[in-house]
Amino acid sequence: MTMAVLFGWILSRSKFWRDHTNLRIITISTAARKHEAERMISQLLEYCRIEARVLVLLLENEELPDRLTPEELNRAFLLDVSQERRCAIFNHLIIKHSYRAGIVFFPIADPPKDPKHARGYINTLNILSKGVTTPTILVRGCADVITSDI
Repeated sequence: MTMAVLFGWILSRSKFWRDHTNLRIITISTAARKHEAERMISQLLEYCRIEARVLVLLLENEELPDRLTPEELNRAFLLDVSQERRCAIFNHLIIKHSYRAGIVFFPIADPPKDPKHARGYINTLNILSKGVTTPTILVRGCADVITSDI
């Protein structure tokens, strides 16, 4: 996530982007973990001296394409959900919350080391990016969504 935040910050240093955009960090959480998520992002921003707005999307308040069980909601970043379902949910949230964004930086998992799993990896990236009209850069890592509003 740190690299995606830094990419957004570097882009925001351009005079045009600084004059016409706001850096916005979006992450997902549950109501029970909201303060923990806000604290984690705020500490990272403070450490890196980055000014940004933080938006924590509460999964239980979002209209998701797939209903999640309480057990699935309980694990941070939906790690108990299959990769395909997780990417479909993230895709839905990116489309819903980035319609005014100039660009989206989204952290992704590293590609598989075994070439036999490459097709599945590409499939999950296709699910993640399907229908996203905002320019998007996929950054190796795992976790949050970053956008710059126009």
